[in-house]
Order: sequence, then structure tokens, then C-alpha cells
Amino acid sequence: IEYMLGNITSEPSGPKVSAFYANLLGDESKLTIDRHATRIAIYGTWRLSDETGNIAPSVREHKLITQAYAIVAREYGLALSQLQAITWQVVNQKKEN
Repeated sequence: IEYMLGNITSEPSGPKVSAFYANLLGDESKLTIDRHATRIAIYGTWRLSDETGNIAPSVREHKLITQAYAIVAREYGLALSQLQAITWQVVNQKKEN
């Protein structure tokens, strides 16, 4: 928000922040891999009600998770950001129930 308002001049950086910023600007081809996306990629829907903690993927894991999401997104005709949004919703609905 601060960058978009012009209060910060350096463009957002880092794998998660850069992808999220691109998503905000309408680029659905970028995957925002947060702790929820990481958790569901590693554990699937097993024990979704558990807290995700501070899961942070390594560079290698980030690439593998992106590839896995790309395969599933392509299979279902979704953009990467759409698939990530769906998995985020699944995690949060399971946590509420």
C-alpha cells in the first residue's frame, strides 16, 4: 500500500511480496506462496485445522510448490493466483469448522 501510494520508492521484493504485488495489479500468472499455500502443498488437506505457524519454503521448495500449483492450475484451466485463492479459502474454511 505504501509503495502504491508513493510513500516508498523501491518496488516490493521477495518471492511472496513480489508475487502478491503483481496479483494486486491484476497479474494472475504469479503465485503468492504464503504459509497456507506452502502447508497445503506439503500436507494436502491433512489436519487443516492445525495452526500453520511460520512455515517458510526454501528456494527449492518454492520452485517445487510453484510447479505443483502450475500443473494443477493447468489441469483445471485456472490461473495460478486463482488456484492459490481457492486453496487459501479451503484452509480458512477448515480452520473455522
